[in-house]
Amino acid sequence: NGGVWVRTRTGVSHIELKPMTLAQKAAHFEQRIHARHNRYGLVADSALTVAGDPSSNQMHDNDNDGLWTAMYAAAECFRYAVTKSPEALTNGRTAVEAVLFLEEVAGRRGFPARSYVKKGDRMPQGGEWHWTKDGQYYWKADTSSDEIVGHFFIFSIAYDLLPDAALKQRIADTCARIMDHIIQHDYYLVDLDGKPTRWGIWNPKRLVEEPDERALNCMQLLSFLKTAAHVTGQSRYQKEYEKVAWELKYADWLG
Repeated sequence: NGGVWVRTRTGVSHIELKPMTLAQKAAHFEQRIHARHNRYGLVADSALTVAGDPSSNQMHDNDNDGLWTAMYAAAECFRYAVTKSPEALTNGRTAVEAVLFLEEVAGRRGFPARSYVKKGDRMPQGGEWHWTKDGQYYWKADTSSDEIVGHFFIFSIAYDLLPDAALKQRIADTCARIMDHIIQHDYYLVDLDGKPTRWGIWNPKRLVEEPDERALNCMQLLSFLKTAAHVTGQSRYQKEYEKVAWELKYADWLG
C-alpha cells in the first residue's frame, strides 16, 4: 500500500503514506498545536520527557516565540478571510493578542520581548531575562530582527483581515510604538542597557560595515515603514520610507 516497515535497535515501526486533502492535513496540525504547542496563546516548542509518549509533553520558551506565533496567526487570519470560520477567528485573535502582549510585558513600550514565562513556571535556560516590576513575569530581551519581522507581518495581515475595530486600533498603536522606537534610535532596536540588540540593526553605517546583512535588512526596514504607514494612516511613516529608500539609498542596496 505504499508504506514502509522499519526495524531499528529498539523496535519496529510502520510508516504509512496516507492520502489526505490539504484541509485534512491542516486540521491534523491544528489539533497538535492545541494539544501540545499552545503556551499562553504563543505557538511554543514542545518536548517529550518520555520518548514516544505525548502525555509527557512539556512546552518551553523559544527565541522566536513571537515570530512563530505571528506565522500561525497569519494563517488563521487567511483561513478566516476565506471561510469565515468562527474557530479560525478565535485562533487568530488569540495568537494576535499573544504577539501584542510581548510588547506589553517588557514594560518598555516599543520594545517587544522575545518570549516570557510566568512566575511559577519552569525557569528558562540561557539568554537575557528580566523580571517585570510586579514579579509576575520573566521576559526575554536581546530581541532579534526576525522577531520584528514577525510582528510587522502579522500587524499588516491582522489589521486587514480581522473584523475587530478595537483590536485593529491596538495593532496600529503597537506598530507605531515599535516603529517610533526604531526611528528614534537611529534605526536600531535598543535593549534595556542602552545598546543595540545583537541582530536589531538597520542603521546605514552598520550596514556598510556588514554587507552580508545589508540587502535583507534594508528590505526589512522599508517593509516596516510601509506597514506602519498602512495600519496607522500616518503620512510621517511614508515620508520616512521615502527618506530611507531614496536619500539614504536603501533601495539601491536591495540588489
